Amino acid sequence: MATPLGWTEAELSAVCQHGLQREAFVRVRTRIQQLCAARNWRDLFEMQVELLGDVLWVQEYKSRARRNDARSQRGKRVDEQPESGSWQLENRIATRVERQIRSVGDCLAWRALGCRRYVFWVLSRNVNPGSMYGKAGLEEEARRVEQHWSSGHFALMNDLTQSLRIGDLIVFTRDGPMLDEVKTNPSRTLPEQKQRIQRALQVLNRQAPLDVGGRPHEHFEAATQLKTRHKDLLTALQIAKKDGIGSSVIRQGWAVAAASIVADRIPTDSSAEEWLLRRGHLIARSGVAASGHMLQSMWSWRVWDANDPLVSCVPFGAFPLGPDFAAELTCGFSMYQSCMSTKLIDDALRAHGFDTEWHLAPANDEPDPSAVVVSVSRNAPDGRRGIGLPGRDFNDLLYEFVEPDRYASALREMFDWSLRHFPRQLPRLGELSRELGHTTMTYSNERAVWFRKG
Repeated sequence: MATPLGWTEAELSAVCQHGLQREAFVRVRTRIQQLCAARNWRDLFEMQVELLGDVLWVQEYKSRARRNDARSQRGKRVDEQPESGSWQLENRIATRVERQIRSVGDCLAWRALGCRRYVFWVLSRNVNPGSMYGKAGLEEEARRVEQHWSSGHFALMNDLTQSLRIGDLIVFTRDGPMLDEVKTNPSRTLPEQKQRIQRALQVLNRQAPLDVGGRPHEHFEAATQLKTRHKDLLTALQIAKKDGIGSSVIRQGWAVAAASIVADRIPTDSSAEEWLLRRGHLIARSGVAASGHMLQSMWSWRVWDANDPLVSCVPFGAFPLGPDFAAELTCGFSMYQSCMSTKLIDDALRAHGFDTEWHLAPANDEPDPSAVVVSVSRNAPDGRRGIGLPGRDFNDLLYEFVEPDRYASALREMFDWSLRHFPRQLPRLGELSRELGHTTMTYSNERAVWFRKG
């Protein structure tokens, strides 16, 4: 039977019972515990050594599963028997587990970089570097890490992460983090690699704008203090761990549903139908759909089916839920979906002086990351000015549980800053508002929010 997760119930059962996934959970939980307890660079260095072993472990299995799947597809004999009964499914499971393990690398990077989100935006602007297993330069890279450590500097291996894709290492020196490209033969460094690193350094040093989709984006850090509602997510997860399905009404117009595939008690044999029924009751109880429109995240389980999961976003392992639930979310044993009324967002934006125009279909939407979901505008000294907010801008609210009022306050700060820094732009024919310069926004106190105990 199909489920809202895009996997059948039989496939879900195969995943949660698979030895690879269960061993991954033990490793992920241990690494998150180590990160939460880390007090110095040595702790991070020792954790990275173990994480490298984790990544190579899963990538070796994935390589074998992919090879056997290809042989099986061609009708060739495969001596090894797949645990799940299918090499295609083995490959699919191994791919998910690899992404989960490498998201712990993102957690390590978030800790080391002081939860500075902008660094991840800048250094993620490249293709996935591929597997470390069998990588020709891995031995030299590991040697360079040891060399930096002997000199008193921690060097982060970027290929252990999902998000850091420019430079091989980030070296933490007394003068700040520095990028290091490792080559067995330095003369073979490609010009485009040098240019990519140089461009990233210019952006990080505020000497050039960040390129997003071919458009320059300036960075703005809001003074508004970040506030989240992870305690409500934790409540829903705790109920789900006991009963299979849980939920929490954060406030009228905002709710979160949670599910566990390793719960103490599964409610019915038709769990997919039960999920949909319970979710419908939650939406009615919370008033999320009362205004006719709502935004909803996809189930967090499905993150690991994406080619670039959570790139430059806060990894689940950093959520202030405690190591057990952070690891369960990371490994897909627990999952959540949040829903928010557009009226709740409207009220927050209007309280900070914005008018809004939503671009949603009659049906409720999982926002397209690149499509403009809402246009916001307000009067300015030189006329009416506005910006379009794409779906990705609502990750803060839907995935990270940021309070809408704090988001709207930070957006107002960014709006005022943009008015001062960008010249007036003429509207296109038929448009009522003038578009501001493109800007990416972060909060100044993220370090105080992530990795706290649940």
